[in-house]
Amino acid sequence: MERRAASLQSGDTSWPSDPQRLTDALSVAMGGYDLYQAFAGFSADDLVAKKRFEEKRAPQYMGGLGQIYASRPFAAGEVPSFADCIAHRVYYARRQGWRSTQPMAKGIGP
Repeated sequence: MERRAASLQSGDTSWPSDPQRLTDALSVAMGGYDLYQAFAGFSADDLVAKKRFEEKRAPQYMGGLGQIYASRPFAAGEVPSFADCIAHRVYYARRQGWRSTQPMAKGIGP
């Protein structure tokens, strides 16, 4: 854990070193992961719950991410970070009808 904290402070290329940009990137990453996890919580055959989620909750999550990306090209500003990978994965999974939510539902990172 200390090594990861040190890499964040030293400007690890996967996360920005500027505290405000790091906060921006983490908010995108958390929003994307929350959306992914929320949908992965449904059983595969619960089509009614999935449809209700897609109609009511998913637009809120996607709208929040959309506002962030409308104001800048990447989660943390001008340079991509790991947060953008998470957001891309969520967008792709949604386009694919959420068929591939399980790998990410097991967790990200060490």
